[in-house]
Amino acid sequence: MTVDEVMKLLSRASTKLSARSCSNVARQMVRCAVCTDSCGPDSKLSLKQHVKRTASTCFYHLRRLRQLKRHVNVDVMKWLISAFVFSPLDYCNGILSGRLLATIAPLQRVQNAPACLVLGFSQSDHVRPALKELHWLPVVYRIKFKLALVMFAVAYDMV
Repeated sequence: MTVDEVMKLLSRASTKLSARSCSNVARQMVRCAVCTDSCGPDSKLSLKQHVKRTASTCFYHLRRLRQLKRHVNVDVMKWLISAFVFSPLDYCNGILSGRLLATIAPLQRVQNAPACLVLGFSQSDHVRPALKELHWLPVVYRIKFKLALVMFAVAYDMV
C-alpha cells in the first residue's frame, strides 16, 4: 500500500483531517507496514520472536503475581495485572494488526491466564465469560481499539 492509497483511505474516513496530519499518519502507517518483519532497533528480532519474548515476560510476572494472590484483594490484583502484564501486552501491539491468529495466540494465552487467576477459574474452564465479567477485550479487539483510538485522536487534532 502506498502513501497515496493510505491518504485516500484516511481522507474518506474523516473529512476533518488536515492534509498535513493525514500525510504524517500515512507515512507512519506505510513505515510500519514496510518494517513488519522486524521490530525495534534490533533488526534480527522478528515479529514472532517479539511476540514470544513478550509472552515470556508476561508469564514471568504472572508467576510472581500468583504468589501475592492470597495477600491482596481482587481490585489490587487487577491493578497489578494491568501494570505488569497488560502494559507490555499493549505496548507496540499496533504492528500486529491484520496478522494471523496463530501469531497473536500466545498473547491471547497471556491475557487468559490472569483472568483465570483473578476469578479463580481452572485452566480447563472457558475463559470468554471471565473476560466478559472483567470487562477485558480479547487481544485482537484490543489492537483494533487501540488503532481506532489513535485514528480518532488524529482526526480531531488531539495528538
